Amino acid sequence: AGGGAGTVTAYLGLAAGGQAPTIQTFTASGTYTAPAGLRAALVFTTGGGGGGGGTATDGTGGGGGGGTAIEMLTAATIGVSQTVTVGTGGAGGAIGANPGSAGVTSSFGALNSATGGGGGLAGGQGAPGLGGAGSGGSFNINGNAGVAGGHGNTSVGGSGGCVLLEG
Repeated sequence: AGGGAGTVTAYLGLAAGGQAPTIQTFTASGTYTAPAGLRAALVFTTGGGGGGGGTATDGTGGGGGGGTAIEMLTAATIGVSQTVTVGTGGAGGAIGANPGSAGVTSSFGALNSATGGGGGLAGGQGAPGLGGAGSGGSFNINGNAGVAGGHGNTSVGGSGGCVLLEG
């Protein structure tokens, strides 16, 4: 099966003048434009997941999860706008002993990025795709690797990078 697409999310809870917090989530590439009064934004960038290997008699590996970069960015660092690239998920391998393709890198301008997970393999023991990696963030998280296939079994992909924040 194919991997899931990445996302880029900006939490804008630190605007001047008591403005209500807002969240902008990009599920497709576009342009982030800083709202008036922005002081800072907490940005989560996650790469696309890798596709699983094609069906094979000896198993198929799951695709790896995309990495994640998390960073608090000031308005001065963000500037007026940033180009947002949202990585697509990798395609699953074609029927037979064919590998899945890697997920695509997501980025928030040149400020942070996260690579996509690797594609899973098919045949043999169906090696899993490796997880992607975050880069340029204050917190850079690796995605989980997929799960290896066993004889006659299929496997599931890895989960993307994740973090639990408690206040």
